[in-house]
Amino acid sequence: LLFFIFNLFYMFALYYFTINFKPLFKFSFISLISLVCLYVLPLKNQFTAEVDFINVGQGDSCLIRKGNTAVLIDTGGSIYQDIATECLIPYFKNKRIYDIDLLITTHDDFDHVGALESLKNNFTVKNIISNKESFPISINNINFYNYNTYFSSSSNENEQSLVIGFSLVNLDFLIMGDAPISIERKIMQDYHNIPCDIIKIGHHGSDTSSSNEFIRFLSPKEAIISVGVNNYGHPKESVLTILKNNRVKIRETLKEGSIVYSS
Repeated sequence: LLFFIFNLFYMFALYYFTINFKPLFKFSFISLISLVCLYVLPLKNQFTAEVDFINVGQGDSCLIRKGNTAVLIDTGGSIYQDIATECLIPYFKNKRIYDIDLLITTHDDFDHVGALESLKNNFTVKNIISNKESFPISINNINFYNYNTYFSSSSNENEQSLVIGFSLVNLDFLIMGDAPISIERKIMQDYHNIPCDIIKIGHHGSDTSSSNEFIRFLSPKEAIISVGVNNYGHPKESVLTILKNNRVKIRETLKEGSIVYSS
């Protein structure tokens, strides 16, 4: 639509310039400049918010934006391509995002943080958080909570995965990282209720996460499975069955591409 309006004013400006009708030429020219500024500057971002589960293949990356504040949870990572330069940075620029205010890494698996170094080298990342002691975190009135405080340095990598909850666009989100069923059980023991409309399913739909008890406990409306072509059998049929039996809508980045919730 913006492209059509731009061309319309361009033709008007060209026509009125040709016939030397200065009043309408000036109006058309000023309108053209205004449209260019509207396109180039992130003016629309000031009044909107969104949560994007970015399609990074077999990995995880979630963008949270409110106004011109941008938070990224995980970067994805691939041995076949540079996810930062080939996927994330073009995605950010298309969204008129020119820096990341906060980057949260859930844990150190390559498919979650493999693009981190390249992203830092090629894009402005103001702050990086990876430890459980930093939570809760508040930025531009978005509050981020970590529900996995049970691990130690001797825990395996997936047990150390942060479990991040936050609210935006009138929805409650829960990002499970790669947290396994053992962590899900401990969370259920310590919390009577965790608000969750949208859950990013743990470990790309592996049957090591997303127990039936945990999905029933959360009662989410939709489940995001961040997954690409893989040899692991993700998402597992048993996990899909659990979600279907609990009437949770299933959404996969492999099938839909990047999945966006906005207001």
